[in-house]
Amino acid sequence: MKKLEITVRPHLVDLAKEAILRGGATGMTMSEVASWTRPRFDPSGAPHQASGLGVKLELVVHDDLVDRVVDNLLRALGPPRPSDGEIVVGAVDEALRIRTGEIDEAAVG
Repeated sequence: MKKLEITVRPHLVDLAKEAILRGGATGMTMSEVASWTRPRFDPSGAPHQASGLGVKLELVVHDDLVDRVVDNLLRALGPPRPSDGEIVVGAVDEALRIRTGEIDEAAVG
């Protein structure tokens, strides 16, 4: 199992949600977040510093869905621009569905 944390600008949320669901995920948690990054240079050489509001989408998926979900996200969100967001993938050691008591793989999806 893997946890995906996707942070995007608010105007990209609907595209990201559709891409995640097309990838086989069955749900996600969304939260508004504030972000800030250190000053950098964009591809044109102009200084760029990002700060502002974004939306974080969090979900846990089976290992075999990770690549499909990430590929769908990258295609759906279009050509990258500074401060569009990020995708973080991490391992999940254990999962428990409170309502049913299911654990690990049975609790996901």
